[in-house]
Amino acid sequence: PNPGQSASNLTGSWRGNNVGSYTIRQTGNIVSWRGRGGNFSNTFIGERRGNIVNGYWQDTARSQTQNSGRLSFRIINGSQLVRISHTGAFGNSSWSR
Repeated sequence: PNPGQSASNLTGSWRGNNVGSYTIRQTGNIVSWRGRGGNFSNTFIGERRGNIVNGYWQDTARSQTQNSGRLSFRIINGSQLVRISHTGAFGNSSWSR
């Protein structure tokens, strides 16, 4: 199998380089998460196409800030994700598990 495709499901616990924790769930090609850290709490919903996920993120009411925007990231392998682009004040740029 293609190494990128072997990470067929992203569901699980991930750690961001912003010291946040992200609980990711993938159902089919839909990817969502709840992210939490020292001063933020956010959600994400997006669509996976191959090794790219495109979607929208938003801070929750528990967050010290109230930002939102678009977010795209690349699935590098079964244990690493890297941000490609974003709008809004989204601080994290990579995830690992």
